[in-house]
Amino acid sequence: MEIIIPLVAPAKSKLSAVHFLVWLAIVTITAVAIAAVAFAAAQVAAPLVLFPLLVGGLLGGSLVLAMRIAQIGHRPTLMIGTVLAALLVVVGQHYASYLSDLRSVAEAREKFNEKIASSAAGISPELFADHVPQAAANFADYMRKQADAGRPITARLTLLGAYAWASWILDGLIECVAALWIVWWAAQPAHR
Repeated sequence: MEIIIPLVAPAKSKLSAVHFLVWLAIVTITAVAIAAVAFAAAQVAAPLVLFPLLVGGLLGGSLVLAMRIAQIGHRPTLMIGTVLAALLVVVGQHYASYLSDLRSVAEAREKFNEKIASSAAGISPELFADHVPQAAANFADYMRKQADAGRPITARLTLLGAYAWASWILDGLIECVAALWIVWWAAQPAHR
């Protein structure tokens, strides 16, 4: 005779307003945290296809854990929340990159201004303005510049413009499908 003791109570398949708000908060917090972790990991290595699968798997697993703890089993809500979380993770990774770029540009400008201030008097900083990196005006401008600069795929292949956008969309879809599959599987009545 086998005795199974669940870690948490089975998820409820009916949805209340409180459960919906709890799920929305969980999805948002989880997505932001995973986006930060994914951005940090991508600075080390982000192999094509494998990295978005891992990020999607991490997101899906985290949402299943949250689903169990919060006892949410309403499948449409779980699926919508998972898609929103995946979108937040994808945008969050790029936004973290944008913030990192802003910090780098600010540091470069500060070093430039220190060098000009310590150099001989009479040198105009405007003469060297082209040599100081310029920050993107906003997040959308940053993404356009990144697409124009290209996304390196291999040592010899860089995707430019629309191809870079397509590769980012494909990464996002892979993350979303991986997370959706895990949450969908865990939300099946046999697995609750």
